[in-house]
Amino acid sequence: MELRGKGSVTGSNQPLIVIDGVPMVDMGSKYGDSASEINKDDIESVTVLTGGAATALYGSRGGNGVILYTTKSGKGGKTSIDINSSVSFDRAYIAPKLQNEYGGGSSLDFTQQVINGTTYNLPQYEVDESWGPKYDGTPYLPWYAFDEKYLPEHYLKPVPWQAPRKDIDKFFRTGMNINNSASITRSISGTNLRFSLGNTETTGIVPTTELRRTSLAF
Repeated sequence: MELRGKGSVTGSNQPLIVIDGVPMVDMGSKYGDSASEINKDDIESVTVLTGGAATALYGSRGGNGVILYTTKSGKGGKTSIDINSSVSFDRAYIAPKLQNEYGGGSSLDFTQQVINGTTYNLPQYEVDESWGPKYDGTPYLPWYAFDEKYLPEHYLKPVPWQAPRKDIDKFFRTGMNINNSASITRSISGTNLRFSLGNTETTGIVPTTELRRTSLAF
């Protein structure tokens, strides 16, 4: 989350998160900010402060801006029960256009190497470019053909030089976000009470990325 540009010599430009008047400690980008821990169905309002208003209230901690979250609380009147459920899907929209006519390397010719008396074609593995030999089915040794211990079935076995069958469009998957929450509010002897339980399950568009979280508020 970012409101302004670089705010200090340390490079930190994260705004201060304040929940119900309590400033939250920034745990760093590895763990996300405190706002990610709030069940969205528990949020009553959000206020964004920048510039002088932020520093006047929170001093140097508000130099990069302040985001004020106010969570819902119990209200006088009848007992109320709220149940919310939502499902959303994510898909990769735009990807770079990649050529698949030439393979890795910077030369149109393979490097030839004699191994155990046999001459093999080798691509330029050390070059991070894709302007190598044209994909035409020429036999070559892939990178995994040198592992005699763990991949003996592929050891020194040439394969055709051809474009990958599964490109970047086969890598991403459809992500899904499922949110369920339930809350109950009641006023007892002039005291307003609210209890809420929320659950979030998210699978990202990148394989193996997922999040499961349960939140409880009283």
